[in-house]
Amino acid sequence: ALSRRSLATATDRFQAAMSLFGDLDAQHGIAECLVGLAVVARLRGDHSVALTWCERALMLQRKSGTGDAVFTRLEMARVRIALGEIEEAQIELISVAEAAAEHGQRTVLAQAHAALLLAASLTGQWDDWDVHLAEVQRLTVATGLVEASLADAAQDAAVAAVAADQRDRARDALEIALGQW
Repeated sequence: ALSRRSLATATDRFQAAMSLFGDLDAQHGIAECLVGLAVVARLRGDHSVALTWCERALMLQRKSGTGDAVFTRLEMARVRIALGEIEEAQIELISVAEAAAEHGQRTVLAQAHAALLLAASLTGQWDDWDVHLAEVQRLTVATGLVEASLADAAQDAAVAAVAADQRDRARDALEIALGQW
């Protein structure tokens, strides 16, 4: 439902699943549902709610010891970008990218670089853009990754590049987005 942008259906499904996970006292499952709800809230433009869901998910993940919560941290960074807190988002995304590289999580690494591509486009850091673009291109080819969140970040980066009169860069980012859709 989320990949088709049926946000109401996605919300209903995440809430139903969260209720079931709550009945089972499955904290990790609840956290994953909270991240899903955060994505929906971000897509709706309700960034403060999205950030709250991410913070709750991260708290549950840390409390239950379920790893480094890379997807929660990725989503939290996307929310921070939407809120204009780009420097904070970049710091988090670099940390996520380093952890993903260390653990061989190439799909997470691609998503982190796509979000960093967006951040670079919004701040005019075009040298960084070139690095992140090359990494996203390399990783999507190497992994065969098709991921809506990566497409969203690349599309948003393309829009920001057009606004900065960086049409060639925008075209490159749009090619990534189209390859993901």
